[in-house]
Amino acid sequence: MTAEQLLSEIADYCRRVGMAESTFGRRAVNDGKLVSRLRIGGRVTMETVERVRTFMLEHQSIETRGLVRLRSSAGTQTNQGHSSANAPACLSIRQVWPACWQSLSWQ
Repeated sequence: MTAEQLLSEIADYCRRVGMAESTFGRRAVNDGKLVSRLRIGGRVTMETVERVRTFMLEHQSIETRGLVRLRSSAGTQTNQGHSSANAPACLSIRQVWPACWQSLSWQ
């Protein structure tokens, strides 16, 4: 496997799951500069390649960032204020943050 092939796999994975490449490096091998070092010609051991590929296989179903799951006080899932058993229970953080901010009491 070449560095270009590994970079391509990492970039595809990061696009698919909505993860920054630095975050990927930090989570996969505890090196936030992994991808940038590879881009400028850095080398990695076969052990690192295996750790990277294992991480991608084990974390294929990571939800895209910016989504949170919410439950109403009754325990049913809600989506943008509408309660439905079949509706997904995801809201973007931009929708949730204003409500969270207003509920804080600053004294």
